[in-house]
Amino acid sequence: MPQLHSLAAGTSAGAPAFALGAAVLAFAALLTAPAVAFAHGGHAHGGHAHGAGGDHGDAAGFASDVSATASGDCAGHHGKAKPCCDRGCSKERRHGEGCGGCGAASLVGKPPAKGQLALAVAITGARLAAERSGAFRVDAAGAEAPDGVELGSRLGLGLNLEAQPPEGGMRVEGNVGVELWQGVFSGRPTLAGDRRPGDLWNAAQLTEAWAGVSLGARDAEKVGLRAGLQLSQWGLGLLANDGRSYASDGPGSWFSLPYVGDRVLRTAVWARPWAGTTSNLRGLVLSLAVDRVASDDITLPIVKPGFLALHRDEVAWQGIFAARMHLSERDWLGLYYVYRDQRTAGPVGVGGKSLTVHSADLACDIGLVDSADLTLRFAAEAVGIVGTTTLAPTPDFPTHDVLQGAAVGRFDLRMGSLLALLDLGWFSGDSSADDSTIGNFKADPNFQQGIVLFRRIVAWQTARMRRTASDPGVVGYPNEDLERLSSAGSVTSAITVFPRVGARLGRAEIYGGLLLALTPTPIADPYHSRVHGGGAARNVYGEAHAGPLLGAEVDAGVRMRFDVVPDGAQLVAGVEYGVALPGGALKGLDGNVHGGRVVLTLTGARPEASR
Repeated sequence: MPQLHSLAAGTSAGAPAFALGAAVLAFAALLTAPAVAFAHGGHAHGGHAHGAGGDHGDAAGFASDVSATASGDCAGHHGKAKPCCDRGCSKERRHGEGCGGCGAASLVGKPPAKGQLALAVAITGARLAAERSGAFRVDAAGAEAPDGVELGSRLGLGLNLEAQPPEGGMRVEGNVGVELWQGVFSGRPTLAGDRRPGDLWNAAQLTEAWAGVSLGARDAEKVGLRAGLQLSQWGLGLLANDGRSYASDGPGSWFSLPYVGDRVLRTAVWARPWAGTTSNLRGLVLSLAVDRVASDDITLPIVKPGFLALHRDEVAWQGIFAARMHLSERDWLGLYYVYRDQRTAGPVGVGGKSLTVHSADLACDIGLVDSADLTLRFAAEAVGIVGTTTLAPTPDFPTHDVLQGAAVGRFDLRMGSLLALLDLGWFSGDSSADDSTIGNFKADPNFQQGIVLFRRIVAWQTARMRRTASDPGVVGYPNEDLERLSSAGSVTSAITVFPRVGARLGRAEIYGGLLLALTPTPIADPYHSRVHGGGAARNVYGEAHAGPLLGAEVDAGVRMRFDVVPDGAQLVAGVEYGVALPGGALKGLDGNVHGGRVVLTLTGARPEASR
């Protein structure tokens, strides 16, 4: 979910030495760890375990977890495209790519035949990264962001059980997903701030634990139910993002380093009323769900998350309706509506606070050109949020209206070995902290653009805002909930243009991008806007608005692939570098800011399990 208010400081640190050793051993194990499959009845087909445990590519899978695929990594390539996964996913994958987009980034087998029980255990993805950015001034007092090396990791494990009786008509399945050693285990930041870059660490976290049942023929299931802990994803991931795209090596993962995303305790029902008919509505999927949010980017981080990582200080419930129309095997459009009621500890009005919003999200993924030599796809997502909140009150406005919006369009071009993406984005801003409306949309942190500008510069600037805005001298006493000012690295308050171009040369992939970001409204730091601006917007350095250019960023990267399983899992070694050139909106930040990372990733695999 987008951050209506930002998050506080991150989770507690783990033991760096243990984590580093464990991560190295884990990656060594990945090279030889096959999927484990068991079957009973009929022929012994293998089971399957989907990325982080989920499957939301096919219509049934989409509706039962009330989510959709992340566009961008599963469009077709030249020649005949391979199915994205064996579950009947409506997407397709390109040669040599994983399928993080539909959640099937794992070692998988075929679905069970009638009368068969299938079990699959798999490593659903893994990553080891070293990241560093240059030091730069983050506030008017002269504090500098650290420039040390951050070592991070994540390792996903999944177990999937599926059964279908000999007569067919009903399918039962269950799934468990776990993430180990997720976050930065060495080189975590020392400069004080709220939800700083590099704050995240969790040694073991349950990501999914659900069971479901569906009725109808295998290729025309009519209705289903799924309940339990699930990850949530819709469209490009502006509103709901599961963070599973890291296990895909498609161009949608260029300059992106996501972590586990939105986790919900969800009960969902779905229906495909016209499935198996010749009706023009046979591709329509309707679904309803009720969520108890376990953790997402709107709630403050859990200080000691533990294995379950269920938020108890802030309780958020969601009611969801989703409608998705499959226009063809690969093309779809849909609507995702969310009602959210969030309460902090204590009764509302007596220490407790509330957030009540309505969110409407339109998304699509449409093929414009599809030939043997050229494919061009267009994916888009547009979000609107309205509501009220008593979080972050001011003396004049104890209750704020929430009015936010965002839209992103993505063009995805493939022509032989040439790969190209173009993102055009708008994320609403807010030029005043002292009016009645909260207007700055913060995209889910796992929706990323660039390496430095948003993930480092804006993240560190907003992480430090509470240090100055809480000065009692500003309003006579500290404002409340100022820890929510942090952007946590989200793309926010910006109009962005982000073209990327790359080429595949055998096992190598070379790519680059140029991010241009403008501010739709002047950047307003609460302290400086009140003290030095007299209410007019001033940035974190106390400078007046000097133009709409937030900054430009030049990025470059190279990757090499090594097969782990033939036609399946790959080990991808990559290096990425970016340099951000601050614009007038960041006046006071002198000089360019550099950043880079080395990443080793195990992508999804798709071999058949042994028969």
